[in-house]
Amino acid sequence: MKPAHAGFVFLSLLAGTPAYSHDFYMGLQRPDGGSCCNGKDCFPTTMCVQDGREGVKVKDQCRPIEWPKVLPMSSPDGQPHVCHSAGTEPIIWCLILPGAA
Repeated sequence: MKPAHAGFVFLSLLAGTPAYSHDFYMGLQRPDGGSCCNGKDCFPTTMCVQDGREGVKVKDQCRPIEWPKVLPMSSPDGQPHVCHSAGTEPIIWCLILPGAA
């Protein structure tokens, strides 16, 4: 592959990758009325299964979905997102699931 062609392919791949922006989380409200995010609490995540139950990865651990904390909206990128507290045992504040709206 010619160097110029390789550069075009690389740029094409970058153009197809959505930019991650924390702005999506700003203004999201927990079901209890509190804020989901203070600017550093929300992250894209992945789905997982543990003991036959659907879950989401939080700090590399599969945590069961806490359905009352799922926001009634779909994620803009089709991926799950989680907002949680810091620490070794994070508290999940909000979940945004793909297709949850």
